[in-house]
Parts: sequence; structure tokens; C-alpha cells
Amino acid sequence: MKVHQELRIGPLTDDQETRFISWVGERLTAGWSRDLAREEELHHESGKKFYCFACQQTPDRPAAGLFLTHADRRATSWLYVPNIVPREVQQLSFDQYNHILNDFGVRFAKPAADSIGVRVELSSPEQSIEDWLSPESAKLLRAFSHGANKSTGSSHPMDRERWYDFLIALHSSGENPNVGLLQRWLIEEEQWADDIAFDLVSEYEFAKGLLDRLKPR
Repeated sequence: MKVHQELRIGPLTDDQETRFISWVGERLTAGWSRDLAREEELHHESGKKFYCFACQQTPDRPAAGLFLTHADRRATSWLYVPNIVPREVQQLSFDQYNHILNDFGVRFAKPAADSIGVRVELSSPEQSIEDWLSPESAKLLRAFSHGANKSTGSSHPMDRERWYDFLIALHSSGENPNVGLLQRWLIEEEQWADDIAFDLVSEYEFAKGLLDRLKPR
């Protein structure tokens, strides 16, 4: 399943961060520029430090703004890309988003990081449920999806038992999968109808809230 990739740089000291941003800012090419006005706006709105970069439209990418900010505020910190926002289209596809991220990473982030001796980490553009669920939970979810009547969701007693097994396993292990990824996986990978996948995700959220209330306070 396609996902938005994640780019992280670090860990960085304050001095390394200054050198990294300076290296990138001095070498921006291929339609890339730094957006200082947007940095000031975001800092005023959120109180956080952002580094903002803009790429112009080309035949293989739309115009967009890419943001860097801190993953934490310890003595050594990581910079990461929380979002890439299109400037002239309504939404970026997964391929467009990842293309812009990789372009920035290859052209600027990686050589800048190499120059100061820090790491660049880039996640995969594809994920399976095994990437965000434990092996046991993933096995139970696949067992439910493969054995269920996809026109009735979890309403059949045997399907309901398998669905409950999955929900209980999540609660027991403390897992908290992203509901958006879960819904996309049901629809895109397992071919569930949109409305039934939505119902299953709603059942998951209700069950999680209910089971969480049983935890000792």
C-alpha cells in the first residue's frame, strides 16, 4: 500500500542544525528556494521553528511548499518533514508527494547531512499491515478479512468472532493503529466496499474506547 514517506535528519546539535540549513540554503537549485516569509508566519502562528522551502512547477512535479521542523527539543534533536503542501493543485498524490520529498532529500538534505556527519533517514513508500501491527494482530486481521463475507462486514456470527479476536488482540498488546491506514488497507488491499470499511473502522474505534475504559485507573 502506498504511503507518504518520512524524511528525518539528525541527531543535530544547535550548531549542526545551523550549518545544515546554511548548506541547503546556499545551494538551492532546480527551481527550489527558501521561503523566509512563510517561516515567520508559521513561527508566529505556532511558536515553533520551521524551515520552509518552495519548489516551482516542472513537467514532473507540481509547485509545493516543504516544511522542516523539530521532532523534539532535547539537547540533540532531529529535523523532519511534517508535510508538503501543494500550491496550485488541491492535493498531491502519494507519488507526487514522495517525488518532491526524494528530490529535496537527494539534492540537498543528504549532501548537507554528509557534510556535517549526521544521518538522513527515509522511510519506505510502501507499507503492509505488518509494518504497523504486531505479527499476531496482522495474522488475525488477515484471517478476518480473508474469511469474512465482504457484503455483511462483521454481522455474521463466525465473522464477528474473528473480528472480536482481532480487536481483543489489539487491546491486549496496547496497539493503536492509525484508523486512516486501517480503512485504506481494507479498501485498497482487501477490496472491501467503502461504506463497510468505514463501518468496521467505526466499530474498531468504539471497541477501543470501551476496552480502554476497563483499564485500571
